[in-house]
Amino acid sequence: MPIDITCSDCSESYKVPDDVAGKKIRCPKCNVATIQVPSVAAEAATTAAVGGTVGTASTYQQTQTQQTQSTQYQMKTETGDIYGPVDKTELDQWVAEGRVNAKSQLLPTGGSQWQWATDLYPHLSASTAVSPVVSSGQPYQHQYANKQQAYAQTRQRGPVGSRSKIVAGILGILIGAFGVHNFYLGFHGKAVAQLLITVLSCGVLAGISSIWALIEGIMILTGGIDRDADGYLLQE
Repeated sequence: MPIDITCSDCSESYKVPDDVAGKKIRCPKCNVATIQVPSVAAEAATTAAVGGTVGTASTYQQTQTQQTQSTQYQMKTETGDIYGPVDKTELDQWVAEGRVNAKSQLLPTGGSQWQWATDLYPHLSASTAVSPVVSSGQPYQHQYANKQQAYAQTRQRGPVGSRSKIVAGILGILIGAFGVHNFYLGFHGKAVAQLLITVLSCGVLAGISSIWALIEGIMILTGGIDRDADGYLLQE
């Protein structure tokens, strides 16, 4: 088999036949340097050593990969629930689905110490935002969530109108015998009835209208009546 040699003067590489193995030859290009051709045994040993090193490294890498893939893990959520064991492939799937986050912990097969999921999946820590703290000491995200929840509840109950709950309630308690609070809220039928009871009886039956209006005024202030005649929520 041909033997690879390199001239030390001109750095030219050649292939020479194995019948000159172990001999000295003159470089055919520069015709100055004398090259010692290695023996066939030395060339084979060098090739085997290089190939063996590459093969050993490749085998080690494959072994490490197989061991990692065959290791099974248990997963503990931030609420303390434990799932598994599952292999690395399924664990990767859990991470992709969002079932494993930065607050999850992992326990490999045969291990005695739980480790954070971010130790095995560093990218999870980047997805966990740090919440700034406002002067009240409550995390900003919690305050924002509370506002969003209150807004959502208001949206579910309906839109808020222009009429005030406080104004309607006070009108009902003070001069409700004349139906003023119901006129204000747009309930004209009840308002006219209360007004007629008071006026047509020359005030004799005004007590009935007053008690009726007093009850409505209290209900308005306590939220028992929270909408006007158009269906809009009363302003706080």
